[in-house]
Amino acid sequence: MGSLFFLTGVILSAFVIGGLLRGNVEFWYVNSMTIRASTVLSMLMQLLSSRYRLYLNSAQEESERQRHAAEENLASFQAEARQREHLQERLAPAERLESLGLLAGGVAHDFNNLLAIVIGRASLMQELAATPKMRGELDAIIDAGERAALLSRELLAYAGRGTTIVALLDFGREVAGVCTLARSSLAPGVELRVVESDGELVVRADRGQLQQIVLNLIINASDATAERGGSILVAVGHEKLSAERAHALEPFMDRSAGEYCFLKVTDNGSGMSAETIKHVFDPFYTTKSSGRGLGLAAALGVVRAHGGGIDVVSQKNQGSDFTLYLPASDGKIVDVEPTPRSAVLGSRPTILVIDDQDDVRGMVVRMLQSADYQTVDAGGGAAAVAMLEVQPQIVQTAIVDMSMPEMDGEATFHALRRIRPDLPILLPSGFDAHEAAARLAHSPSVDFLAKPYRVDQLLKKLDVLIQGGKETTG
Repeated sequence: MGSLFFLTGVILSAFVIGGLLRGNVEFWYVNSMTIRASTVLSMLMQLLSSRYRLYLNSAQEESERQRHAAEENLASFQAEARQREHLQERLAPAERLESLGLLAGGVAHDFNNLLAIVIGRASLMQELAATPKMRGELDAIIDAGERAALLSRELLAYAGRGTTIVALLDFGREVAGVCTLARSSLAPGVELRVVESDGELVVRADRGQLQQIVLNLIINASDATAERGGSILVAVGHEKLSAERAHALEPFMDRSAGEYCFLKVTDNGSGMSAETIKHVFDPFYTTKSSGRGLGLAAALGVVRAHGGGIDVVSQKNQGSDFTLYLPASDGKIVDVEPTPRSAVLGSRPTILVIDDQDDVRGMVVRMLQSADYQTVDAGGGAAAVAMLEVQPQIVQTAIVDMSMPEMDGEATFHALRRIRPDLPILLPSGFDAHEAAARLAHSPSVDFLAKPYRVDQLLKKLDVLIQGGKETTG
């Protein structure tokens, strides 16, 4: 713009000076031309100033728009970074769970087979023990083996790889039964109160696992109130959860809105800090001097496997609330009267024992022979099927190990049933049989036995199975 002023002044000055030198320009004309030039120059300046202001405004608006866009992009990036960090924090337990499941699964089958031999042989030797001292030593061996088996089951339960045989259960009745048994295990000075539901609460669950969860929560509450004494309130009920509430229980698992049965265990004990709550379900994390840190971890794993979740509310020195949710079922419970043991003692059918482990198979055969059963054994599913194809009526019952190479327990089960549709089959099951067990649970004349087991547990299962039923107690 300064160049324009300068150029206009030069042209005007040249015009005026030239006219004066030629003597043909009057001074009034010079004055008139100067005014006109000034007017034109003023108009040009206004036009240029207006255009310049428009340019500046446009530039400022563009700059502001880009600044807002940059701020929005930064905010979006920061939100995504926070969400990614949050997801990583929430995924970390799932990754640990998967790693633990692989680790536990890799050793549990062989570990349980070894424990089965130790516990089984020791229980057989009890029948031969000549003195109370010898029986006491054998009891100690069995007790140690069963505690080792419990440790294995808790690890597998946390990892969601334990054997689960579900059935329709009266939730309130199961909880009340566990509370009755738990009273004798409470710390001195701790009071247990139970609030029962008005109506029937039905869930599909594994009875033994459900009872263990309830017991773990009550014992955990008892330990929290042990130092100063206190009370534990156990309440059961029914609640309809929204999709948001159900999702909040287990954000990374499929939890839909609907009807849930709940168990709430409240204590007025020492409570927990926010940091403790973050780790309360981690395996081997414990604030107790004598604890293993697997009770609550196993409880969470079992509840997850049943499609539920656990909510925890606690503050330091103000007690804790643990609320367990399981999907409600609209099924009807049919009580089955167990067959008296005396009714099955008169006959001893021939049992087909199928297991690829020689030591385990030999131990089972010895257990059965100790109770006067006749036995036939096979080292695998293919051999057993071939035997039954030649002599279909050679046996009246079969015991089939679920975890075998080449032809596993499920395949063997179906092959045997094609030959003998009425054949009662008992399936000892380990860590990796939970899915197959769930598929076979509704088949007639089939029952399951968790490894390791004692001779009396095996014989009790067989007694019920041979009479055409399933054991209904936990």
